[in-house]
Amino acid sequence: MLIREVYGDGHTQEWALLDTATITDAVATQRQYGLRTQIEERHRALKCFYDLSDFRSCQFNVITAQVVMVLLAFAREILQLEADARAKVLVIVQRLEQSMLCPMKNLRPP
Repeated sequence: MLIREVYGDGHTQEWALLDTATITDAVATQRQYGLRTQIEERHRALKCFYDLSDFRSCQFNVITAQVVMVLLAFAREILQLEADARAKVLVIVQRLEQSMLCPMKNLRPP
């Protein structure tokens, strides 16, 4: 599929999008491809900014604030998903909850 984007200042940019699926609606395919950058940005944010394992403060208030901000950010990310994606996340979270509610085997050797 060949795409020509026309910008507000009048300049254009042409590019091609190849897909293994049969393209029946070029606009929908381009819109779906546009989600790629949003997905990549969310992954980058998760990897770079929400990592609590590398948080080194010893002050309880600072740690609490960081944890709350991370949880709020995760909640916002989930709430902004489309309905079908939110439903998939809910299934995964419920599965994780159930696995964590079960008693764990003693992982230490006797």
